[in-house]
Amino acid sequence: MGLTVNVNVRAQTAYSLDLNKGDSFIWEVKELDLHNFKKVFDFEPIFEVGDKIKKEIKDVYELGPGWSVTIEEWDYKSDLNGNGSVTNTYVNKNPSLYIEDTKIFIPRPVNEYLSEAKETCLGSEYEVKGRTLIKHDKGAGGKRYDMIKVYDQTGVLLSETYIDDDDIVLVKVEGLFKVPLGHYFIGFMTVTIIFLIYVMIRKKKFQVKVT
Repeated sequence: MGLTVNVNVRAQTAYSLDLNKGDSFIWEVKELDLHNFKKVFDFEPIFEVGDKIKKEIKDVYELGPGWSVTIEEWDYKSDLNGNGSVTNTYVNKNPSLYIEDTKIFIPRPVNEYLSEAKETCLGSEYEVKGRTLIKHDKGAGGKRYDMIKVYDQTGVLLSETYIDDDDIVLVKVEGLFKVPLGHYFIGFMTVTIIFLIYVMIRKKKFQVKVT
């Protein structure tokens, strides 16, 4: 008599966070279709083409099942040469705890992290293609749009673009920062745009606050 038990166990990936004290990132609004942006989201953004935001890593250390990251931040319209506001965020090692609307930095390997997040916690409105995360959503009045986030190989958000169902780019923000190996990449400050959309659609007013 024999008993065979088939157990499918997912290999545990050792994720790491590729951020260091002193790392600095600047993002710039490259495209904005104001008319269609307002039509989809029913509010007017406080940023314009050419506006920039900045994040500088002040400290990062492993804490429990993730990393505590202290960041000095400059919002749109801020003086990037002045003092920013200091905030703290937590990056979890566990992809099943990925929260899409607050992630600018994620652990590496990025492909595996996003794939596992899709399998464990992200809904059917999400797609993952390599280091790209796509969300199909609806704005004010039910008008559909896609949010497209692209991460670099180190886990930094390269760009974020919103496109409506007529393939019109509503807003696109790209990074001006430099990452390891001397290559320039594009990036986007996720928290500001996502928080802006969340607040303005529901409350019809805007107060920029990066968390």
